[in-house]
Amino acid sequence: MGGQPRKVTDADIRDIRHIGIAGIAKRTGANYRTVQRAADGYEARTGERIVSPLGASGHIMQRVSETHRIPWEIRDGIVVVASDAHYWPGKPPFMHKALLHFLNDFRQRKLLRGFIANGDMLDFAAISRFPLINWEKQPEPQEELETCIDRMHELAVASGRVPKAWPGGNHDLRFNRYIAENAKALRGVAGTHLKDHFPVWPPCWSVMINESVHVKHIGPSQGENAIRINVNKAGIHIVTSHKHAANVVQVTKMTGDLYGCDTGCIAEISGPQFLYVQDNVRDWREAFAVLQFSNGRLLPPQLVTRWLHAPNAVVYCNEVIRI
Repeated sequence: MGGQPRKVTDADIRDIRHIGIAGIAKRTGANYRTVQRAADGYEARTGERIVSPLGASGHIMQRVSETHRIPWEIRDGIVVVASDAHYWPGKPPFMHKALLHFLNDFRQRKLLRGFIANGDMLDFAAISRFPLINWEKQPEPQEELETCIDRMHELAVASGRVPKAWPGGNHDLRFNRYIAENAKALRGVAGTHLKDHFPVWPPCWSVMINESVHVKHIGPSQGENAIRINVNKAGIHIVTSHKHAANVVQVTKMTGDLYGCDTGCIAEISGPQFLYVQDNVRDWREAFAVLQFSNGRLLPPQLVTRWLHAPNAVVYCNEVIRI
Protein backbone atom coordinates (compact mmCIF):
# COMPACT_ATOMS: atom_id res chain seq x y z
CA MET A 1 0.00 0.00 0.00
CA GLY A 2 3.00 2.28 0.45
CA GLY A 3 3.78 4.93 3.07
CA GLN A 4 3.01 5.00 6.78
CA PRO A 5 -0.59 4.20 7.73
CA ARG A 6 -2.49 7.01 9.40
CA LYS A 7 -5.28 6.93 11.96
CA VAL A 8 -8.73 6.04 10.66
CA THR A 9 -10.91 9.06 11.48
CA ASP A 10 -14.66 9.35 11.98
CA ALA A 11 -14.86 11.08 8.61
CA ASP A 12 -13.17 8.05 7.04
CA ILE A 13 -15.68 5.73 8.70
CA ARG A 14 -18.62 7.74 7.37
CA ASP A 15 -17.08 7.55 3.88
CA ILE A 16 -17.36 3.74 3.98
CA ARG A 17 -20.92 4.40 2.76
CA HIS A 18 -19.44 5.73 -0.49
CA ILE A 19 -16.23 3.80 -1.18
CA GLY A 20 -16.38 0.77 1.12
CA ILE A 21 -13.86 -0.62 3.58
CA ALA A 22 -11.28 -1.44 0.89
CA GLY A 23 -11.42 2.17 -0.29
CA ILE A 24 -10.76 3.52 3.22
CA ALA A 25 -7.96 0.99 3.74
CA LYS A 26 -6.29 2.21 0.55
CA ARG A 27 -6.80 5.88 1.50
CA THR A 28 -5.34 5.56 5.01
CA GLY A 29 -2.78 2.82 4.51
CA ALA A 30 -4.41 0.84 7.32
CA ASN A 31 -5.19 -2.81 6.79
CA TYR A 32 -8.71 -4.08 6.17
CA ARG A 33 -9.26 -5.47 9.67
CA THR A 34 -8.15 -2.19 11.29
CA VAL A 35 -10.81 -0.30 9.33
CA GLN A 36 -13.39 -2.92 10.29
CA ARG A 37 -12.58 -2.54 13.99
CA ALA A 38 -12.68 1.26 13.73
CA ALA A 39 -16.13 1.07 12.12
CA ASP A 40 -17.36 -1.30 14.83
CA GLY A 41 -16.18 1.15 17.48
CA TYR A 42 -17.80 4.09 15.69
CA GLU A 43 -21.17 2.30 15.55
CA ALA A 44 -20.98 1.33 19.23
CA ARG A 45 -20.01 4.88 20.25
CA THR A 46 -22.46 6.85 18.13
CA GLY A 47 -25.31 4.44 17.48
CA GLU A 48 -24.99 5.40 13.81
CA ARG A 49 -25.17 2.52 11.35
CA ILE A 50 -22.54 2.24 8.63
CA VAL A 51 -23.69 0.44 5.48
CA SER A 52 -21.44 -0.10 2.47
CA PRO A 53 -22.34 1.02 -1.07
CA LEU A 54 -22.69 -2.67 -1.96
CA GLY A 55 -26.30 -2.79 -0.79
CA ALA A 56 -25.73 -5.57 1.74
CA SER A 57 -28.46 -5.69 4.36
CA GLY A 58 -27.27 -5.30 7.94
CA HIS A 59 -23.78 -4.39 9.13
CA ILE A 60 -21.12 -4.52 6.43
CA MET A 61 -18.72 -6.32 8.78
CA GLN A 62 -21.17 -9.04 9.75
CA ARG A 63 -19.57 -12.45 9.37
CA VAL A 64 -21.05 -14.87 6.90
CA SER A 65 -21.39 -18.51 7.81
CA GLU A 66 -19.89 -21.21 5.64
CA THR A 67 -22.47 -23.10 3.64
CA HIS A 68 -22.25 -26.44 1.89
CA ARG A 69 -24.56 -25.36 -0.94
CA ILE A 70 -26.28 -22.03 -1.55
CA PRO A 71 -29.67 -22.28 -3.31
CA TRP A 72 -30.79 -19.51 -5.68
CA GLU A 73 -34.08 -19.04 -7.49
CA ILE A 74 -33.70 -17.11 -10.76
CA ARG A 75 -36.73 -16.75 -13.03
CA ASP A 76 -35.51 -14.33 -15.71
CA GLY A 77 -32.22 -12.55 -16.18
CA ILE A 78 -28.46 -13.12 -16.10
CA VAL A 79 -26.01 -14.72 -13.68
CA VAL A 80 -22.33 -14.05 -14.39
CA VAL A 81 -19.81 -16.72 -13.35
CA ALA A 82 -16.10 -15.83 -13.33
CA SER A 83 -13.20 -17.73 -11.84
CA ASP A 84 -9.47 -18.37 -11.63
CA ALA A 85 -8.39 -14.75 -11.34
CA HIS A 86 -5.30 -15.73 -9.30
CA TYR A 87 -5.00 -12.02 -8.42
CA TRP A 88 -1.43 -10.85 -7.86
CA PRO A 89 -0.21 -7.40 -6.81
CA GLY A 90 0.14 -4.88 -9.60
CA LYS A 91 -1.90 -4.10 -12.66
CA PRO A 92 -5.23 -5.98 -12.84
CA PRO A 93 -5.58 -8.49 -15.68
CA PHE A 94 -7.41 -7.37 -18.80
CA MET A 95 -10.31 -9.78 -18.22
CA HIS A 96 -10.91 -8.20 -14.80
CA LYS A 97 -11.58 -4.92 -16.61
CA ALA A 98 -13.82 -6.74 -19.08
CA LEU A 99 -15.71 -8.37 -16.21
CA LEU A 100 -16.31 -4.99 -14.57
CA HIS A 101 -17.56 -3.66 -17.92
CA PHE A 102 -20.12 -6.44 -18.39
CA LEU A 103 -21.26 -6.45 -14.75
CA ASN A 104 -21.91 -2.71 -14.92
CA ASP A 105 -23.68 -3.04 -18.26
CA PHE A 106 -25.95 -5.93 -17.19
CA ARG A 107 -26.72 -4.18 -13.87
CA GLN A 108 -27.58 -0.86 -15.52
CA ARG A 109 -29.87 -2.65 -17.98
CA LYS A 110 -31.51 -4.41 -15.01
CA LEU A 111 -30.60 -7.85 -16.38
CA LEU A 112 -28.15 -8.96 -13.67
CA ARG A 113 -29.58 -11.36 -11.07
CA GLY A 114 -26.42 -12.76 -9.47
CA PHE A 115 -22.64 -12.98 -9.58
CA ILE A 116 -20.56 -16.03 -8.67
CA ALA A 117 -16.80 -15.80 -8.10
CA ASN A 118 -16.25 -19.48 -8.83
CA GLY A 119 -13.00 -20.12 -6.99
CA ASP A 120 -9.26 -19.48 -7.21
CA MET A 121 -9.65 -15.73 -6.95
CA LEU A 122 -6.34 -15.87 -5.04
CA ASP A 123 -3.22 -17.87 -5.86
CA PHE A 124 -1.17 -18.14 -2.64
CA ALA A 125 1.93 -19.44 -4.41
CA ALA A 126 4.11 -18.67 -1.37
CA ILE A 127 2.21 -21.16 0.80
CA SER A 128 1.80 -23.80 -1.87
CA ARG A 129 2.96 -27.37 -1.33
CA PHE A 130 5.05 -27.03 -4.48
CA PRO A 131 8.70 -25.85 -4.41
CA LEU A 132 10.18 -22.97 -6.41
CA ILE A 133 11.49 -23.93 -9.83
CA ASN A 134 13.94 -21.11 -10.57
CA TRP A 135 14.03 -18.75 -7.55
CA GLU A 136 11.10 -16.81 -9.00
CA LYS A 137 9.70 -14.02 -6.82
CA GLN A 138 6.34 -14.75 -5.23
CA PRO A 139 4.12 -12.24 -3.41
CA GLU A 140 3.59 -12.62 0.32
CA PRO A 141 0.09 -13.77 1.39
CA GLN A 142 -0.58 -10.31 2.88
CA GLU A 143 0.15 -8.67 -0.48
CA GLU A 144 -2.19 -11.08 -2.24
CA LEU A 145 -4.94 -10.52 0.32
CA GLU A 146 -4.73 -6.74 0.00
CA THR A 147 -4.84 -6.96 -3.79
CA CYS A 148 -7.74 -9.41 -3.81
CA ILE A 149 -9.70 -7.33 -1.29
CA ASP A 150 -9.44 -4.37 -3.69
CA ARG A 151 -10.39 -6.42 -6.75
CA MET A 152 -13.33 -8.14 -5.03
CA HIS A 153 -14.56 -4.76 -3.79
CA GLU A 154 -14.55 -3.50 -7.39
CA LEU A 155 -16.54 -6.56 -8.48
CA ALA A 156 -19.01 -6.13 -5.63
CA VAL A 157 -19.62 -2.47 -6.53
CA ALA A 158 -19.99 -3.28 -10.24
CA SER A 159 -22.53 -6.05 -9.55
CA GLY A 160 -24.54 -3.94 -7.10
CA ARG A 161 -27.21 -5.45 -4.86
CA VAL A 162 -27.60 -8.82 -6.55
CA PRO A 163 -26.80 -12.03 -4.62
CA LYS A 164 -23.15 -13.03 -4.59
CA ALA A 165 -21.30 -16.24 -3.74
CA TRP A 166 -17.73 -17.54 -3.66
CA PRO A 167 -17.40 -21.32 -4.02
CA GLY A 168 -13.99 -22.28 -2.68
CA GLY A 169 -11.21 -23.09 -5.13
CA ASN A 170 -8.18 -25.23 -4.39
CA HIS A 171 -5.87 -22.19 -4.43
CA ASP A 172 -8.18 -20.17 -2.15
CA LEU A 173 -8.17 -23.01 0.37
CA ARG A 174 -4.39 -22.97 0.64
CA PHE A 175 -4.86 -20.14 3.17
CA ASN A 176 -7.04 -22.15 5.56
CA ARG A 177 -5.01 -25.32 5.05
CA TYR A 178 -1.69 -23.61 5.83
CA ILE A 179 -2.97 -22.15 9.10
CA ALA A 180 -4.70 -25.41 10.07
CA GLU A 181 -1.47 -27.35 9.53
CA ASN A 182 0.96 -24.86 11.04
CA ALA A 183 -0.99 -22.94 13.70
CA LYS A 184 -3.73 -25.19 15.04
CA ALA A 185 -3.89 -23.24 18.30
CA LEU A 186 -5.21 -20.20 16.39
CA ARG A 187 -8.39 -21.96 15.31
CA GLY A 188 -11.33 -19.55 15.52
CA VAL A 189 -9.19 -16.41 15.88
CA ALA A 190 -10.48 -13.61 13.65
CA GLY A 191 -8.54 -13.43 10.41
CA THR A 192 -7.39 -17.05 10.35
CA HIS A 193 -10.16 -18.07 7.97
CA LEU A 194 -10.25 -16.66 4.45
CA LYS A 195 -13.91 -15.67 4.79
CA ASP A 196 -12.98 -13.26 7.61
CA HIS A 197 -11.32 -11.02 5.02
CA PHE A 198 -14.24 -11.00 2.55
CA PRO A 199 -17.39 -10.41 4.63
CA VAL A 200 -19.75 -9.62 1.74
CA TRP A 201 -18.90 -12.81 -0.18
CA PRO A 202 -20.74 -15.87 1.18
CA PRO A 203 -18.35 -18.85 1.03
CA CYS A 204 -19.64 -22.25 -0.02
CA TRP A 205 -18.79 -25.36 -2.00
CA SER A 206 -21.41 -24.71 -4.66
CA VAL A 207 -24.43 -22.70 -5.80
CA MET A 208 -27.53 -24.53 -7.00
CA ILE A 209 -29.76 -22.39 -9.25
CA ASN A 210 -33.39 -23.44 -9.66
CA GLU A 211 -32.42 -26.95 -8.53
CA SER A 212 -31.19 -27.55 -12.08
CA VAL A 213 -27.90 -25.65 -12.53
CA HIS A 214 -24.98 -26.67 -10.30
CA VAL A 215 -22.10 -24.15 -10.11
CA LYS A 216 -18.88 -25.19 -8.35
CA HIS A 217 -15.14 -24.81 -8.81
CA ILE A 218 -14.11 -28.42 -9.40
CA GLY A 219 -16.36 -31.07 -10.93
CA PRO A 220 -16.18 -34.81 -10.24
CA SER A 221 -14.12 -35.47 -13.39
CA GLN A 222 -10.95 -33.66 -14.50
CA GLY A 223 -10.05 -35.59 -17.66
CA GLU A 224 -10.06 -34.52 -21.30
CA ASN A 225 -13.84 -35.01 -21.62
CA ALA A 226 -14.57 -33.73 -18.12
CA ILE A 227 -17.41 -31.37 -19.04
CA ARG A 228 -19.48 -34.05 -20.78
CA ILE A 229 -18.72 -36.63 -18.08
CA ASN A 230 -19.73 -34.19 -15.33
CA VAL A 231 -23.07 -33.47 -17.01
CA ASN A 232 -23.77 -37.17 -17.36
CA LYS A 233 -22.87 -37.81 -13.73
CA ALA A 234 -24.90 -34.88 -12.38
CA GLY A 235 -27.93 -35.37 -14.62
CA ILE A 236 -28.40 -31.57 -14.59
CA HIS A 237 -26.64 -28.51 -16.03
CA ILE A 238 -23.21 -28.07 -14.44
CA VAL A 239 -20.86 -25.07 -14.52
CA THR A 240 -17.28 -25.65 -13.37
CA SER A 241 -13.92 -23.89 -13.47
CA HIS A 242 -10.39 -24.97 -12.46
CA LYS A 243 -9.33 -26.26 -15.90
CA HIS A 244 -9.21 -22.76 -17.51
CA ALA A 245 -10.58 -24.28 -20.72
CA ALA A 246 -13.61 -22.04 -21.49
CA ASN A 247 -15.86 -24.51 -23.28
CA VAL A 248 -19.59 -25.19 -23.54
CA VAL A 249 -20.87 -28.71 -24.22
CA GLN A 250 -24.46 -29.65 -25.07
CA VAL A 251 -25.64 -33.12 -24.02
CA THR A 252 -28.97 -34.39 -25.35
CA LYS A 253 -31.09 -36.59 -23.05
CA MET A 254 -34.57 -38.09 -23.46
CA THR A 255 -35.81 -35.31 -21.18
CA GLY A 256 -34.13 -32.52 -23.16
CA ASP A 257 -30.77 -30.80 -23.56
CA LEU A 258 -28.29 -30.30 -20.71
CA TYR A 259 -25.34 -27.91 -20.76
CA GLY A 260 -21.90 -28.23 -19.29
CA CYS A 261 -19.72 -25.12 -19.09
CA ASP A 262 -16.09 -24.46 -18.19
CA THR A 263 -15.76 -20.77 -17.32
CA GLY A 264 -12.12 -20.25 -18.38
CA CYS A 265 -9.92 -17.90 -16.33
CA ILE A 266 -9.71 -14.20 -15.52
CA ALA A 267 -5.94 -14.34 -15.00
CA GLU A 268 -3.66 -13.72 -17.96
CA ILE A 269 -2.50 -17.17 -19.03
CA SER A 270 1.06 -15.88 -19.59
CA GLY A 271 1.16 -14.36 -16.09
CA PRO A 272 3.83 -15.08 -13.44
CA GLN A 273 1.37 -17.29 -11.54
CA PHE A 274 1.83 -19.96 -14.20
CA LEU A 275 5.61 -20.18 -14.59
CA TYR A 276 5.34 -23.79 -13.45
CA VAL A 277 4.02 -24.83 -16.89
CA GLN A 278 7.54 -24.08 -18.26
CA ASP A 279 6.31 -22.30 -21.41
CA ASN A 280 4.41 -25.33 -22.67
CA VAL A 281 1.30 -24.96 -24.81
CA ARG A 282 -1.83 -25.17 -22.70
CA ASP A 283 -5.49 -25.49 -23.63
CA TRP A 284 -6.47 -22.42 -21.61
CA ARG A 285 -8.53 -19.35 -22.45
CA GLU A 286 -9.16 -16.03 -20.72
CA ALA A 287 -12.94 -15.92 -20.34
CA PHE A 288 -15.98 -15.90 -18.07
CA ALA A 289 -19.52 -17.25 -18.45
CA VAL A 290 -22.90 -15.57 -18.86
CA LEU A 291 -25.87 -17.71 -17.80
CA GLN A 292 -29.21 -16.40 -19.00
CA PHE A 293 -32.51 -17.68 -17.62
CA SER A 294 -35.95 -17.47 -19.22
CA ASN A 295 -38.95 -18.51 -17.15
CA GLY A 296 -36.60 -20.38 -14.82
CA ARG A 297 -34.88 -22.36 -17.57
CA LEU A 298 -31.22 -22.05 -18.56
CA LEU A 299 -30.61 -20.87 -22.12
CA PRO A 300 -27.40 -22.02 -23.87
CA PRO A 301 -24.52 -20.55 -21.82
CA GLN A 302 -22.46 -17.84 -23.51
CA LEU A 303 -18.78 -17.08 -22.95
CA VAL A 304 -17.07 -13.70 -22.94
CA THR A 305 -13.64 -14.60 -24.33
CA ARG A 306 -10.55 -12.46 -24.87
CA TRP A 307 -10.05 -11.72 -28.58
CA LEU A 308 -6.32 -12.04 -29.22
CA HIS A 309 -6.49 -10.54 -32.73
CA ALA A 310 -7.14 -6.99 -31.50
CA PRO A 311 -6.00 -5.06 -28.42
CA ASN A 312 -8.41 -4.67 -25.50
CA ALA A 313 -11.21 -6.67 -27.10
CA VAL A 314 -13.45 -9.61 -26.23
CA VAL A 315 -15.88 -11.76 -28.16
CA TYR A 316 -19.45 -12.16 -26.85
CA CYS A 317 -22.31 -13.67 -28.87
CA ASN A 318 -20.08 -13.61 -32.00
CA GLU A 319 -19.47 -9.88 -31.67
CA VAL A 320 -16.07 -8.26 -31.10
CA ILE A 321 -16.41 -5.71 -28.28
CA ARG A 322 -13.72 -3.17 -27.34
CA ILE A 323 -13.23 -2.63 -23.62
